[in-house]
Amino acid sequence: MILTFGKFKGRRLEETPQWYQNWLNKQDWFTMERGAVYTPRISHKQLNGWDGYGRKGEAIYEQLFEKEMEEENRMYCDCGNQKDPKEKFCGYGCRAELGLC
Repeated sequence: MILTFGKFKGRRLEETPQWYQNWLNKQDWFTMERGAVYTPRISHKQLNGWDGYGRKGEAIYEQLFEKEMEEENRMYCDCGNQKDPKEKFCGYGCRAELGLC
């Protein structure tokens, strides 16, 4: 698992010191998925009190925006119609599926 945050950003979790691994596992926001690149869970609550200028708030805001865009991409087909999040296209004869978009 590659960390995308913190003091050991970009390193594999297994390569970090044992004290750091122990500390991470005790955090309620940290859940490890096998083989995944870990990004910490974020919420709108973390923006409470942000004045619009701090780097930490800006980073959280950008992560929330990217998360919402990913969710939207799962809900809509490339042709613009709503689709089942598990499906790649909205249905039979879809313009995106035929390559017309």
